[in-house]
Amino acid sequence: MLPGTPVYTGTVDIAPKTMYVCYDDDHCTTKNYHQLSGFVPGACKGKYWLHICGLNQAEQIATLGKELHLHPLLVEDILNVNKQPNIEEFDNCVIAILKHFTPENSKNLSWEQISIVLGENYVLSFQESEQPVFIEIHRALEDNIGKIRHKGSDYLFTLLLDRIVDSYLPEIDKTEELLADMEAAILEDDKDSNIRAMILQNRKRYQILKKAVVPLKEVFPRLMRLDSKLVEKPTTAYLRDVQDHVDFVSRSIDSYHETMLGLMNLYTSTNDLKMNRIMQRLTVVSTVFIPLSFLVGVWGMNFEIMPELHWQYGYMIAWAVLLGTGIFIWIYLKKRMY
Repeated sequence: MLPGTPVYTGTVDIAPKTMYVCYDDDHCTTKNYHQLSGFVPGACKGKYWLHICGLNQAEQIATLGKELHLHPLLVEDILNVNKQPNIEEFDNCVIAILKHFTPENSKNLSWEQISIVLGENYVLSFQESEQPVFIEIHRALEDNIGKIRHKGSDYLFTLLLDRIVDSYLPEIDKTEELLADMEAAILEDDKDSNIRAMILQNRKRYQILKKAVVPLKEVFPRLMRLDSKLVEKPTTAYLRDVQDHVDFVSRSIDSYHETMLGLMNLYTSTNDLKMNRIMQRLTVVSTVFIPLSFLVGVWGMNFEIMPELHWQYGYMIAWAVLLGTGIFIWIYLKKRMY
């Protein structure tokens, strides 16, 4: 397909729903639409925030992009949910594409892509599911907490970014707990724990976190260097705070990787130690039975002239020699090895 073709690449099949928030210094109005066609771009005289849940109607989103004069490549990036996290500037807007982690009780990571667009007097946000990701920010707008309505759209844009980045912190804490559990299982030699499965799970978790955060760390400084009127100078202080959070998460992921490698080496060393102990025991057994096998082989030869065969107590003497030899070798090895 040609570049700029609007195609949704995800699997979440829900009808698009739109939350339209129009606000100024004194008022805030919220309207909800069950289809994108109900939104009129020029209806708001102040600033507005348009939040869209559900991306499976690619043509409707493309039509909305045309009404807002968005670049076709920008619309394509919004619908391509497998795109790497990125921040990019267009002629009349700035787009940030991030991965948001959904909190779950399971040990697996669940994420979705969220795209945020900053325009002259508006902010657009697109997500795949209906998870209430920005419900606190919506309440802040309605209640004018921190005089949020008195600030520009770039401040709202920064709050949305900060909300997504903050979703990484609980996953970092959960990752540390999983590493601690794996370390305890390795050191305690817990046979009930499937350590291999834990290693594979943590490696997969690391790859997902790295894919979501590391590219963001590389592209986030672009917001500081943008020569754009969309991002005002006072807002850069808040952007730096978000960048600090990104750097912290990135360093935690690097530390996570090093810790995981250390635990994998510990697991390998523990298995090698177990194998060495097993081989040591087998060596002792082999050493004890080698001379016994020699004696049995000698007495088992079918020669007619063997005086031991005709002794009255030859059988008992043979057992005494075998047992004495075995006990002597075992005591000797025990003293040398321990």
